[in-house]
Amino acid sequence: MADYGLLHSIRPLWTILCIFLFIPVNGLAIKRRTPGRVVLDQPDITVNGKSYTATGTLDRQIVDFLTKHRYSGCTVGVGKQDGTLLYTQGYGKTQDGARLQSSSLLPASSISKLLTAIGVLKLVEEGRLTLSDFVFGNGALLGHLTPFPSNKAADQRLFDIRVIHLLHHTSGLRGYVTDLNDVKLMRGHKVQNITDEMHLGKPLTIGDVIRYSCGQPLVSDPGREFAYSNLGYDILGEIIAQRSGVAYEEFITRAVLEPLGMWKTTTLSGAAGNMVDGGPVDISTSSIYRSSLGWHSTVHDLIRLMNGIQGQEGGKILSPGSLQALMAPPASPVSEHRDQWYGIGVHVGNDGSWWQVGDHHTNEVLLYQSGNRNIDSSGERQKWVVLLPENRHRNLRNDFVKIFRTVVDWPSSHDPIGDCADAYFDNCGDHYLLNTRVPVNHFRAFITSMSQANFTPTWIDVHQGVDGPLVSSIWHNSNASSSENNIVEVNLTSDALRKRADELLSQRIHLQFIAPYFDGRHYKFIAVFGDTASGFQKVGWETTEDIYDKSSKFFTEELSLVPTVKAIHSEGERKIVSFIFDRTNTTSWKMFDEVPVENVRSLTLAMAKEGRTMVYAKSYDFLDEVYFSTIFANVHKSGMQLDFEIDQGSLIERSRIMQGKNFRPQLITGYSEGNGTTKFLILWTRVGVTP
Repeated sequence: MADYGLLHSIRPLWTILCIFLFIPVNGLAIKRRTPGRVVLDQPDITVNGKSYTATGTLDRQIVDFLTKHRYSGCTVGVGKQDGTLLYTQGYGKTQDGARLQSSSLLPASSISKLLTAIGVLKLVEEGRLTLSDFVFGNGALLGHLTPFPSNKAADQRLFDIRVIHLLHHTSGLRGYVTDLNDVKLMRGHKVQNITDEMHLGKPLTIGDVIRYSCGQPLVSDPGREFAYSNLGYDILGEIIAQRSGVAYEEFITRAVLEPLGMWKTTTLSGAAGNMVDGGPVDISTSSIYRSSLGWHSTVHDLIRLMNGIQGQEGGKILSPGSLQALMAPPASPVSEHRDQWYGIGVHVGNDGSWWQVGDHHTNEVLLYQSGNRNIDSSGERQKWVVLLPENRHRNLRNDFVKIFRTVVDWPSSHDPIGDCADAYFDNCGDHYLLNTRVPVNHFRAFITSMSQANFTPTWIDVHQGVDGPLVSSIWHNSNASSSENNIVEVNLTSDALRKRADELLSQRIHLQFIAPYFDGRHYKFIAVFGDTASGFQKVGWETTEDIYDKSSKFFTEELSLVPTVKAIHSEGERKIVSFIFDRTNTTSWKMFDEVPVENVRSLTLAMAKEGRTMVYAKSYDFLDEVYFSTIFANVHKSGMQLDFEIDQGSLIERSRIMQGKNFRPQLITGYSEGNGTTKFLILWTRVGVTP
C-alpha cells in the first residue's frame, strides 16, 4: 500500500526542484544537461583575435574570469608608458551574439566624463572659460537656464556653483531624481516625472533636466562634499556647447578625438540599448546623457586617449598645467586624509595611478594607468583598457590588477594599427594598408592614427554608404627614409579648397589628388597636397563639361600636360568635373569618362593590348546609372590585375589571396548597386614592378 503521507510531504520539495530545473533565473536559462547535474546555459567564451604563446596564460585567465562571473565577452587593450601597444584582444560575444574583436565599438560609459573633462580643459587653455567661473545666475555661463519654477524659489547656494565643482562632483546638486530620470522611471523607480512636473508636453531635453535640477534644494554647500553625479557632467556638456559655439560632439571631435587619432569613437542615436540588469536600457544613445555616458569607443582608441593624456614624455592633448589640474585632488575638506580621490574626469591614486570605471546603470568598463605599486615584470608602468557589454557590478580594477600581474612577457610584434586595416600587406619591409569603411566625418582622426604610425596615403576615394559617405584609402609605410611631405584636408568646400591650395602653393606644396563627395547638403572635397608634384599643374573643381573640354585641349596640346584626376559628380542631367593636369613621364595616355560597369573589363583589356594600364578610376552616378571616369597610361606593361564587383564580405579574403600572389592594391573605387549594396573596383599591382 502506497505511503500517501510521505508522498504528500515531499510534493512541495519536488515542485520547487522542477521549477529550479526548468525556469530561467535572473535572465539566464538553466537546464539539465546530464542526469543529476544542473548547469548554467552559458556559451563557451572564445579568443577571437590573433593569439600568441606569450599571452596564452593571460587569455586563459580572462576567459576563466568571464565564464565564472557570467559575462558574455569583453575587449582588452594593453600598452606601455611610452605609448607602445602591447596587446589587444576580443573575447566571446555581445549579448546580441556578435563576436567581439579588439576593434569592436562598445559603450564607454563614464569614460565619457573624461572626454568631457578634457574638453573643458581645452576651453580653459583657449581662454574661453576658467575653472572658477560661476555656472548659474545672471551673467554666468548658463545664466539663460533659469531654475524651475524661478530664480527666487531656488536654493541660493545654487549661484555659488563653479565649473570646478561640477568637474570634482562637489557641486551639491541633488542628483537622485534628475540623474537618468527617464531611465529610472522606465525601471520602476519611485521618482518624480520631470516631464509631468514641468508640464512640458514634449520630449525631455538636457536643458529641461538642468532647469528642474536647479530648482531642487542642494544637499550640501558647493565644494564641501563629494557626491558622484552624471548630472554635473551633463551640465558641463552644455557649457562646452555654449562656450565653443558648436555642438558638444563637434567640439570634442575636433579638440580631442581628431588630434589623438581616435577615429572610431563616436556618439550614437537610435541604436539598440545595452542589456543591463536583464532589461534594455538606452542610456548610451540618449541625447540627454552624451557628455556623461554617451560615447562609444574601442580599446585601440582608448589606449590612444591614455597616450595622449600621459605618455613617456608628457601628454599630447593637454598642457602641463591642465594635466596637473586633471590629476589634482579637490580642495579641502573633500580630499583630506585620502590616498585616492576623484580628480577631473578620473580617479587618482597617490602612487601616480589613475583610472575610470563604468557607471552602475550601464555596462562595465575599466581604463587604468598603473602607478608605482603596480608595474610589470620589467619594472615598467602599464595602461589597460577593458570594455564589457554588461554589468555584474565587479571591482574590475582589483580583478584585472591580479590578472595582469601574472603576465611576464608580451608579443614581440603586435600591430599598433590593427583596427585601421581591412587588409594589411607586408612585402619585405614595404607595408600597405587598405581600409574601405571610414565615415568621412571621422577621416581626420583616421589620418592622425595613420600618420602616427608613419603611413602616407597613396589613394583616396569616397563612395556613398547607407548612412553617409565612406572613405576608401590605401596607405604606404616603408622602412626606407622618405622626404615626401603629405597634407590631407577633409570636408573642404569649393571656396575653402581654393584658399587652402593658394596657401600651400606659396610653400611649394601642390595639389596632388582630390576626391569630391556629397555630404547630404553640399559637395565637399578631400584633398591631398604634397611636394612631389612637378610644380607645373593646372587644377579646377566644380566646372562644367564644356569648360573642362576646352581647358583639357589647351592643357594637353599646348602645355603638354597629362590628366591625373578627373572626378565627376552629377546634378540632374548636368555633369560637374574636378580635375588635375600635371607634367609627368607618361608619353601615351587615353581618358574615358562614361564607362558603364559592364564595359570596364573589356575596356581594360583593350587598353592593355595597346600597352596602357589603368592609373585612375572614379565611379559616379548619372541618371540613375553607375559609370566610371578612367585614365589609362603606358606606365606598366605587366604585373597588374583588375577586380570589380568585389563586395565588402569578400574583400578581406580577396586581399589575402592577392597578397599570397605578391600583389598589393594600387587604386580602389566604391559604387552602389540598385539594391544599396556597395561594390568595389580594385586595381592590384605586383610588388617589385615599378609604377
